[in-house]
Amino acid sequence: MRRYACIRAGMFAVVCAYLLVPATLAVGKGTRTARSTQTINSVSEQRRPSSKLPVSDVTLSVGGRLEGAVVDVQGIPIAGAPVVVRQEGHEIARTTSDATGRFRFRGLRGGVHQIIAAHGSGLYRLWTPSTAPPSSGNGVLIITKGDVLRGQIPLRDFLTSDKVLFGGGVLGAVAISVVVYNNRGSGS
Repeated sequence: MRRYACIRAGMFAVVCAYLLVPATLAVGKGTRTARSTQTINSVSEQRRPSSKLPVSDVTLSVGGRLEGAVVDVQGIPIAGAPVVVRQEGHEIARTTSDATGRFRFRGLRGGVHQIIAAHGSGLYRLWTPSTAPPSSGNGVLIITKGDVLRGQIPLRDFLTSDKVLFGGGVLGAVAISVVVYNNRGSGS
């Protein structure tokens, strides 16, 4: 009896540890892909410039070229992210980030532009090289908003997650061993 109590306690501890340990202990480095389920049209239509957004000054290269990158909140580049440039509510250019999260636009003109990428955006005042203030930057960095984890998950997803299935299997094995042990003890 004491042996089974130790086995049950050990299995319970393993299940609890498995359920409490995060799925990934370290954030892997590399390139993520854009996981936006929205189309680029709906993304660009939903984000309108706001007077509350800070405006950053950026100098365009020769030929109206603008370069930038799309990264997540941890600085990991996001490949395949849709990127849109809007001016006065109208889309004037669109592209997709490359494998390193970088993007390029050509033929842009000076003025205030909103740049939208995946789940991030910014408001930029673009300057030609001859008129740019000394404090203006040379490129754009769009930081996408990360996934918000609130501990809420649909019941179906929760019940089919690996941790719940594993924990249920271990608890089922413990329950079966207890039933077998109790039946063996009562039959003799």
